[in-house]
This record gives sequence, structure tokens and C-alpha cells, in this order.
Amino acid sequence: MGKMVLIYKIAPEGIEETDKVEKAISEKVKKLGELTEVKRVPIAFGLEAIKIAIVVEAKGTEGITEKIENALKEIEGVSSVENEGMNLL
Repeated sequence: MGKMVLIYKIAPEGIEETDKVEKAISEKVKKLGELTEVKRVPIAFGLEAIKIAIVVEAKGTEGITEKIENALKEIEGVSSVENEGMNLL
């Protein structure tokens, strides 16, 4: 069936948490999929969100979005996680 890319926007609790959260992301998701992109997106007043793209197998991945979202929410310093999209590759 192919692969699917999932895009998430992660908001750290504060400016000082951004670096720590960015480093922890790859460790949390490497067992669930291939992290293909990590970039910072300005929000306001120096605060940045972290946008990531994760490639997973499209077949047999029931519940993968919830697993990834929950893994990201477990990272210390994460305020919120939002799934911004998913596409077949």
C-alpha cells in the first residue's frame, strides 16, 4: 500500500523548553516511524512551535496517529500537540 507522512505541530511550555523538547522528539518517535523533518515555526513574542514530519507504513498502522501523539505529549516541556495533516506518499 505504501507509506504515509504525518505532520505534527508541537508547542513547548516556554521559550527555554524549545531546545530540550526538540532533542527529545527524535528519541520518542524513532520506534514508531521515520522522522524526516524537524523545523521551528515562530508563534509570537519569541516563542516557537516545532513542526515535524514522520513517515510510517500505511498498511497495518491502525492507531499510529494516537500512539505518536501520546508519545509526543509525554515529553517533558510539551504544552500541546496538534496533528496538522497526513498524506499518502
